[in-house]
Amino acid sequence: MSIADSLPADARFRLAAWLLVPVRTGLLAGAAAPPTGWTGLAGGAAGPTWGTPDDQARFFLGGLRRRLGFDHGRRWRMEAVPPTELRCGAKAAALRVVDLLALGEWGFLLLRVEAADLLTADEVLRFNRALPAWIPRTVSEHLPDWHVGDGVMPLSGVVRRLLPMGVEPAEELDWFGHDVPLILMVTRDAADGVEPDTLTAALLAGLPPARPDYTLAVPEQERLVGNTMAVWRNWLVGQHGARTLFYAAGETPLTVNIDRYYHLLVVLTAHQQVRLWDFMERLAGLPDAGIGSEGLDLRRELAEFRRIYMPSKASTYPIGDRLYRFFMDRAAVDELASTINRDIAERDKVEQLMGQRRESAILTALTAIASLAVPATTVATILQLDLDKLGSPLHFWGPATIATALAVGIVVISWLRSGAPKR
Repeated sequence: MSIADSLPADARFRLAAWLLVPVRTGLLAGAAAPPTGWTGLAGGAAGPTWGTPDDQARFFLGGLRRRLGFDHGRRWRMEAVPPTELRCGAKAAALRVVDLLALGEWGFLLLRVEAADLLTADEVLRFNRALPAWIPRTVSEHLPDWHVGDGVMPLSGVVRRLLPMGVEPAEELDWFGHDVPLILMVTRDAADGVEPDTLTAALLAGLPPARPDYTLAVPEQERLVGNTMAVWRNWLVGQHGARTLFYAAGETPLTVNIDRYYHLLVVLTAHQQVRLWDFMERLAGLPDAGIGSEGLDLRRELAEFRRIYMPSKASTYPIGDRLYRFFMDRAAVDELASTINRDIAERDKVEQLMGQRRESAILTALTAIASLAVPATTVATILQLDLDKLGSPLHFWGPATIATALAVGIVVISWLRSGAPKR
């Protein structure tokens, strides 16, 4: 039985989505003026469904509000979005809003798309599969075509065309797999409630429609359904990999709240993932167990990032904070951070052992010096021997000089073999 067959024959859905494309912002984050063709959103996102700009800013705690650009020039909206749409069969989803968020050297291009017509379950599955497609799964796969004016191009071409000069898609996009992060908003028409069902699991898994060979096993379906959270009877939220699903029924303000607030919570946790993956890559590339000035700078940068972008509490709204923790748990950002901390701790142990080895070699050499050079001069001093009684100076200073030279040689050889101490 197909997914569509498990639903009432007359089931129809409304669909909207946010695509979150990680980018490298370059010098844009510190720019005094918005890029050409863009307008600043320092006060919040204004629009027909966004409410007053202050609403969006008040949703977040003060520190996070500043970091997400509500008080500074870190958020911009494209003033004139070129006609752009993705077609699946006879239906189309049109690009409505293009936002750019700069979070230091990293950021996100946020694309808001919406289907004008009611869709069947199979059509929803097609859009869910096609919208975020970024990298072909196979050499022969053809990526979905986006229609931009008279031209046709894949999503990567659309993104490069929209981005202002100096901003590029992050090369690390493949960390999310073949797709860019997607927030899918599906509303079942003429219904008064929703429950996790086969459609929920299929959307979270990104299954293609009408493919008998792509049928989820029961344990996997139960696991995906378990990755959901419901607060109200008429909507639920789920997340799996790079896909976030909001599934609602009937008339609900959920879509408005997603556009105002919730999509930025997903952006924040996606940013945490991207940066933590970046730290793991850079840490793995450090030589000599990560010691030295480069390793120390990376650790300071990591500590600063966690302080700024990984707060334990994000929203002034209880439901906002619950969603934030839900997204963090599903994205396993705390687990990622713990993995990095364990890696750093292991490298510190290695550094400590290397330091102990160097200290042991130097101590051995100094002991040799003390045993060869110090006793003769000490005994001579204690007995207050007259150097004249020693006969020729060579009788004392000759052996002492040779012993000292041997001891210094031992120190140098030990130092060379153990390696110069690193700072």
